[in-house]
Amino acid sequence: QQMVDASIKNLKERGGSSLLAIKKYITATYKCDAQKLAPFIKKYLKSAVVNGKLIQTKGKGASGSFKLSASAKKEPKPKVAAAEKKVKSKKVVTKKAGATAKKTACCI
Repeated sequence: QQMVDASIKNLKERGGSSLLAIKKYITATYKCDAQKLAPFIKKYLKSAVVNGKLIQTKGKGASGSFKLSASAKKEPKPKVAAAEKKVKSKKVVTKKAGATAKKTACCI
């Protein structure tokens, strides 16, 4: 995911980056075999278009050209550390003796 996003961002093609261009960029920069990663790249491209991370400018499915969407261009801000969860003490429920006495009185 990060490799594909970085490749689209760094290629800076106006009409969007094609699948072949993305594969070439990945093999050149990351020194890995893009043919082995091809199914994963295609799967990510399809899911990213559905999620809205990428915009498909041309084609259908994994073929065509892809651009980063406006929301994906903005780098996500690091999340503020969540406040420590306060441990709530469990309240011990005590049964009233009078309530049980009433129940037994009815049954007699």
